[in-house]
Formats: sequence, structure tokens, C-alpha cells
Amino acid sequence: MNKYTLMLVCAGLLSVAGNVPVSAATLTFVQVVDGVDPRKNTKLATKENWVKAKGQEVTWTGVVHDVDKKSSNARLFVADNARPLYKGYNIVVYTPDVQEAANLAKGQNVRFRGIITDFDSKSPGTVVEIKEAQLLK
Repeated sequence: MNKYTLMLVCAGLLSVAGNVPVSAATLTFVQVVDGVDPRKNTKLATKENWVKAKGQEVTWTGVVHDVDKKSSNARLFVADNARPLYKGYNIVVYTPDVQEAANLAKGQNVRFRGIITDFDSKSPGTVVEIKEAQLLK
């Protein structure tokens, strides 16, 4: 195989890779919430979308609504205003970094990385749960 043929093969592979669905690691909060919204999806579509999202690592940003301690973790109630809030928040973040979480203030922006573990369709908005989260600067 000459150099030119190899370049064409590699370009073809990149082209095929470009048709692969978006990596789960790039899931946005809006994609997750819209994917499990029973008003927008059938029961089957909701279930399939959840299977794709659950267990995925994400990095999201939101606004601190409140922080408390649950067992050995801090529990952050975070608002992403791109979708309706439930009692002022729509993301619950569990992090072992209690000290860092204790320094957060209501209304402060927070960035975190963690694993999507659960969701609950509330009225008016869906709440997504993130565990094993790291608070990022």
C-alpha cells in the first residue's frame, strides 16, 4: 500500500467515525433531560435514552441552590436554568469533597465532573443525580 492509498484509507476511517453518535462523555444536561422527558418521548424512547445516559461521566456547570451533608458526602443542589427547576434546582451532585463544598455560596457558579446515576421526573422539571463528583475550578 503506498502513502497515498494509506491516506485515503485513513480519511475513510475518519469519515466513518464521524457518523458515530456523539460520545456519551459529551452529554449535556439538556440532552439528558430532554431524552428522559415523558412529555417529549414514548416510554420506550425514554427507557432507551436513560440506558444510554446512566453511568456516563459528564462535566457540567450550574448555580448552587443549596449544600448539605449526606452520610460522608456533600450533597449539592444545583440549578441549570436551561430547563425547568424543581424547588430551585434540577441537579443533585454527591461529592466526597465536603470541605470544598462547604465553601460554596448560594448563587455561585459551580463546575463538576461525575457519573450520571439516577433521574426523577418531577413537576415542573426533571432532577438528574450525579455521584462520585469532583468539584472543578
